[in-house]
Amino acid sequence: MQKAKAAKAKVAKVNEHECSNCMAPGSSICGRCGVASYCSRECQKAHWKESHKDRCILIEDRKASKLEPQETSTRKCQICFDTISSETQSRLPCGHCFHAECVKTLRYYDHSCPLCRRDLPSEPEKLYILARTLYITNKDTKKMIKLLEQSIEQGYDSAKILLFTIYYYGDFIKQDYEKAEELLLLVDKKTYKIFINLASVQEFNHKYDEAIQSYLEASKFKCTDKMISFIHYSLANVYNKKKDITSSKKHFILAIQFDTTNANAHFNLGNIYFEEEDYKNAKNEYKLALIYDENNDKIHNNLGNVYLQLKEYTLAQGSFKRTLQINPRHKGANINLGLVLNTIGDLNGAEQRYLNEIKENPDSLGAHYNLGLTYVKTFEKLDLAIEQFELVLKLEPNYMGAHFEIGVIYLINSRLVKAKSKFMKVLELTPKNKEEESILIKASELFSNLIMIC
Repeated sequence: MQKAKAAKAKVAKVNEHECSNCMAPGSSICGRCGVASYCSRECQKAHWKESHKDRCILIEDRKASKLEPQETSTRKCQICFDTISSETQSRLPCGHCFHAECVKTLRYYDHSCPLCRRDLPSEPEKLYILARTLYITNKDTKKMIKLLEQSIEQGYDSAKILLFTIYYYGDFIKQDYEKAEELLLLVDKKTYKIFINLASVQEFNHKYDEAIQSYLEASKFKCTDKMISFIHYSLANVYNKKKDITSSKKHFILAIQFDTTNANAHFNLGNIYFEEEDYKNAKNEYKLALIYDENNDKIHNNLGNVYLQLKEYTLAQGSFKRTLQINPRHKGANINLGLVLNTIGDLNGAEQRYLNEIKENPDSLGAHYNLGLTYVKTFEKLDLAIEQFELVLKLEPNYMGAHFEIGVIYLINSRLVKAKSKFMKVLELTPKNKEEESILIKASELFSNLIMIC
């Protein structure tokens, strides 16, 4: 009874396949490989002579575990006989690899592996839909990942993109930018969005050259001016991280050309001009940025710094006050406003601003240092000044300005040995900017004078 059922099942399975020689309904299969189907013995003989002789593999030898491992570059798809790459392959559960597109085509006329006749797994799209349902409902993370991996093994791009999203944002599992990048590199049909996401994750992985190349690939696609502006803006940021300021400036300008409303591009271009001490152009860019993002505290603060450099103190005060209106806890705005008040002689107002900053940010070097400078100006609070400078040195032992100012106070108080020691400490430090270079020159002169005295 069981043998009869098995025979019927075998006949039914054979009838599912066409004759490998003439495409008529098959009535038998090759006894050696169990793959090729035939309608008659004549067709089987003809097919053997024509090509099957070179391709027929014993059933036992066809198992994936029996096959010798091959390099990806030399592995061939046994459906189309072209070379398989890691990007185009689809590995079935039985272990055999074919082109993903070949497997898709195979499903139209067959539902088993061409080599071992094991049933093909669920279609990758169905696996993806199941996984996406679990993703949306936030259920069974392990099952979701497994379904996506199975779908990816069959070359389904949407599954690669969803799993990329999970690793990129750390949804349900630990964030992993390396795996996120690997998944996007496997996507066959790359759109500009894929290249932008790939560039973003490469940037996180500090692969700046690769990120630049990905953004450039994205720029080749036809897309809106706003998207092209975003691509150039992103490129500018990567060049900025590479310290290539010339290229960075170029791409910020291009970003603005494609979208004049790109406030971030105006702001960052203004920052470059500010660093180059081109305060006129910096002011223009910050003003343009505020047209499209009027409540941005960072832009108001930086515009205030430009006014401060241009000695337009009333406008500087207005910008810093507006910064604090938008964000009362802004780091730096109180210090900057204090600098303006200090410059115009309002020492009490400056002191209050520095104290406000220290209240919000107790470890603010700038607030402690500038508060100390304010106390020095009064000549009545030199002890308080030293106290502030000492706090700076606790936070940053090699803060050149703090050592120098303490030395000046010792000199005022005729404590010459201690003053000499502080100036010597300044001379041991390396200046980091023009301000510290100026301090170093002053310290050198004072130290030389003290050597002559004591």
